[in-house]
Amino acid sequence: MNIFPVLSMYPENGSIKEAGEYVLIVKTIDSKVQDVEDIVRKNHSYKVPFIGTISLTRLNREYKEWLTGAIA
Repeated sequence: MNIFPVLSMYPENGSIKEAGEYVLIVKTIDSKVQDVEDIVRKNHSYKVPFIGTISLTRLNREYKEWLTGAIA
């Protein structure tokens, strides 16, 4: 898991707003993605938080084996 601060910009009422936020990156396996999404929705302060996935076309075998073992 990684957490880091960002400055977000978004439209609101015809102007651009800025807000300090944090990005959370959770590394998991496909079968656990819904569980992570459910936890974020339950605990996030926003009504509509951004939750997205990044699909990898390649992941080194050793890391994949470690991650799968750590999560399973």
